[in-house]
Amino acid sequence: ATGGNGGNQVAGRGGNAGNATATGGDGGRGGNGSPPGFGGQATGTVVATAGTPGTGSPPGDEGAAQHRYGEPGAAGQACPADTNYGVVVSNSPQKKIYGYPGFYNTAVAGNQVDPGFTLGGANSPIQAWQGQSMIFSPDNALLWAGNELGGMCLYRNPLTTSGDRAPDLQLHIDGMQWYSIWYEPQADVLYATTMSTALIYAWDGASVGSVNRPPDRTIAVPDYWGQGYLTGAPSSSVLFMAARLNGIDSVLVFDDADGRNGVSGPDRSWRPQNFSAANTHAFSWDDTRNLLYVGVPNLSQVHVYSDASTREGSVTPDRTITIDFPGKVTVDWISGVVVAPDHDLLFVSMYKGQTMVFRGASSLQGTPEADRRDQLGNEALGLGVFKQ
Repeated sequence: ATGGNGGNQVAGRGGNAGNATATGGDGGRGGNGSPPGFGGQATGTVVATAGTPGTGSPPGDEGAAQHRYGEPGAAGQACPADTNYGVVVSNSPQKKIYGYPGFYNTAVAGNQVDPGFTLGGANSPIQAWQGQSMIFSPDNALLWAGNELGGMCLYRNPLTTSGDRAPDLQLHIDGMQWYSIWYEPQADVLYATTMSTALIYAWDGASVGSVNRPPDRTIAVPDYWGQGYLTGAPSSSVLFMAARLNGIDSVLVFDDADGRNGVSGPDRSWRPQNFSAANTHAFSWDDTRNLLYVGVPNLSQVHVYSDASTREGSVTPDRTITIDFPGKVTVDWISGVVVAPDHDLLFVSMYKGQTMVFRGASSLQGTPEADRRDQLGNEALGLGVFKQ
């Protein structure tokens, strides 16, 4: 930029020199990507030249020159990393758990249909029961499985130390027929129910050690007589139980379950329409959106309830998702439902082995097509999901 010259005067004061201000352009923003692009450089050369004062008596004032350089462009943003989700299904005839790492990728569906690892077998049989009976810690270092053949089984490093091996820890009470489990990894609390006792059993510091021990706490729920299905969320102390209470099939909500001991009723309860607690083994809570997904096995439907932890009274589903696909037989039924809130995914397993995942779970309704569906063996009695 160049300032104008001051006017010359034969007699009198000369004109002042013109000021000049030059501002460089900012660099362009880097493109998004993996890795992100660097920001562009600002304009390299910025020149401002003041004008020449006019002649006269006295001459004009000198002009001012200002240089302002632009800012470098900001770097682009990293694209979200693709995330893999694996699944585990239980097979009761084989007495095994079959694991499928990389079953689903958030960017593009994978192709693996052969199991990447197994647990159990002839030497150390495991029969994980219906529903979300296999629960991983967030780092996948721990897998808790509800085993019809021997209580609650802990496998450490299950993805890398697999095979027909004994669990690293087995929690059990002689004579008990276990029904449902929930594991809350942040507090390291394991909850369990049985077929015929009016208690929720709780082990604090559940994954510590390798020797069977009695539960640390029991929650005695008034007017409950057993067969309650449990669910929760990995970093929440809220515990849900689908159970018959006072002869009424209900969803029970316990706040701060990790601190309860002794006689303690639910903080709230609600009664879904045409609800059967005895058949509610497919049961999963999205704590981010406060949505409860309830599988209705005989209808091949998943009912979705909003405000799950705060609602009360008689309710109807806010949405209904019907599971259907080519080749589905009438005797097949939903064996497991697991929601993955981080990516808004819904995983569903069918007893005959079909296992599938749906994107955009929080807005699904009707009869959507799965984003991935595969036959995982000849049976998927229980379901577990782990993020890789």
